[in-house]
Amino acid sequence: MQTSRAIEIGEHEIHVWWAGTNPSPSPEAAQRLHRILDAKERERSSRFFFEKDQTLYVCAHSLLRIMCTRYLGGPESAWRFETEPNGRPHIVEDGRALVDFNLSHTEGIVACGFTRSGRIGVDVESVCRKTDWKEVMKRVLSHEEQKSLIVLPPEEGRERFFEYWTVKEAIAKAWGIGVGVDFRKIEIDLGDRQPRLVRSPDGTAKPSLLHLTSLAHHRLAVAFTKMSDGTSCTPHKELVLMIRQFPESWDVVKPE
Repeated sequence: MQTSRAIEIGEHEIHVWWAGTNPSPSPEAAQRLHRILDAKERERSSRFFFEKDQTLYVCAHSLLRIMCTRYLGGPESAWRFETEPNGRPHIVEDGRALVDFNLSHTEGIVACGFTRSGRIGVDVESVCRKTDWKEVMKRVLSHEEQKSLIVLPPEEGRERFFEYWTVKEAIAKAWGIGVGVDFRKIEIDLGDRQPRLVRSPDGTAKPSLLHLTSLAHHRLAVAFTKMSDGTSCTPHKELVLMIRQFPESWDVVKPE
């Protein structure tokens, strides 16, 4: 049984881990991962009609549990997650919030992020996702953002759309208002390097950090706000962001 920490995370550090799900775990590996989930997670995974969706869910929640153990110690199956009124999950032990985390998954990839000093939002999206992005953008992008896409070649515009969407999802998750938020009121400047928040709904704080990473067929975005109520932010220069691929394949991961 794993009981000691394997990874340390500093007060001003943000760590994000991602793992591909193609190829998916072997049946034996999937069973090992399934065993570390709690009863609610196992019940929810059983609801998925398609096996690929069930596998994605199991991989995401197993990765979260494995990384919680590597940061905090203890067996992977022992973690218990509580849900805030806004639906945001968190870990509490003896009344203390140990770390803030966020989890995301989409076809082909899962990701989770951790921090000790604020609120983190993580989102992953596939740029190959089949959707009528030109219609969807009318519901999730501001007029200025839409104008910036219309002038681009179709394939470039499609990828840019998913970059906007991924960043907005990460911001909303860091704020804890992911459900029901009007994304048209969140305006982003993607720029040449990293995204910048231009406009946001009243009462929301400007994130201390926004980051967008391009992977082969996916985009991964990270947002960070200092306090849970968004009233104070750590200066950007004090933050250290680490994004890494989970080092083991699913078939060799052997949680206790």
